[in-house]
Amino acid sequence: MNENTLIVRILQITDFHLLGDIHKKFLGINPYNNLIAIMNNATQHLSTNGTNLLLLTGDISQDFSPASYERALSITNQLKIPTKIIAGNHDDKNILTQIMLKDKEHAQKSINYDNWSIILLNTHWPNHVAGLLDPQELDFLQQELNNNHDKNIVIFLHHHVLPVGAPWVDKHILINAEQLLDILAQHKNIEAVFSGHVHQESIIKYQHINLYTTPAVAWQFTPKLPTFKLDAQMPGYRIIDLYKDGKYVTKVIRLSHNKAFIPDLNSKGYT
Repeated sequence: MNENTLIVRILQITDFHLLGDIHKKFLGINPYNNLIAIMNNATQHLSTNGTNLLLLTGDISQDFSPASYERALSITNQLKIPTKIIAGNHDDKNILTQIMLKDKEHAQKSINYDNWSIILLNTHWPNHVAGLLDPQELDFLQQELNNNHDKNIVIFLHHHVLPVGAPWVDKHILINAEQLLDILAQHKNIEAVFSGHVHQESIIKYQHINLYTTPAVAWQFTPKLPTFKLDAQMPGYRIIDLYKDGKYVTKVIRLSHNKAFIPDLNSKGYT
C-alpha cells in the first residue's frame, strides 16, 4: 500500500434543524430542502479510492419531532455508506436514540481504519444550550486514546471547544473544554478535532492540534459579531481525507448560490 493511499474519506454533515413538517419554513428557509440539496451534493464527492464514512454531528432536529428524525434517517441513508450519529443541544436524546441510534452501527463512537482511529464524543447536556463532557465520556476518551496510542486520531463532537470570536455563541461553548484540552495535550498522535454548533467555518490551533468548526446544513451565523446575526453564505459540510502516511486533508464544500438557501437576515434569534 502506497504511503499516499487514501484510507477513508469522512463527510461531516451537521446542524440540520429539521422540522416535522417538510413544507414549513424556519428563519426564512426550509431545512428539509437544504438537507436534500446537501446530500445530493455529497453524493458527487464520495471517494472511489477509499472507504467513505458519514458523520452526523448533532442538531438533527429543530422541533424534537419523531418525524424530523425519521426524515433525517431516510435522507442520509440514501448515501448507502457507514453512518455514525451524535446528539447536539437541539436534539431530544431519547427520540434520537429510538429512531436514529437504534441501529448499533449508527451509535458506534470509535471506529478504526488501518492506522487511523476516529472518536465521537457526546457533549449533549440535557436542558442546556452549552455542551458538557460528563465524567463517563471523559473516561471513555481516555481509554480510547490509551488503546490507540499507535494510531493517528481525529475526534468529533457537536459543541465547539475554543471560542470562535462571537461572544453570543461562545457562551454556549463546551463548558469543560479545559478538561478535554488537558487530555488531548498529553497525546501527540491527535491530529484534529471537528465540531459543529456554531454554523460557520473556522480553524483554531491548540498546541499540536487543529480544531475545526463546520458550516450548517441550515442557516449560517455571521462570524465575529458580538450578537446574533444570520449570514447569506450557502449551506455546507466538511470533507476530511485520512491517508496512510498519517496526514489528513480537509475542506468545506458549500452549495452553489441559490436565494432559496438564504435565511431571513433580519431574524433576531431563535430557540
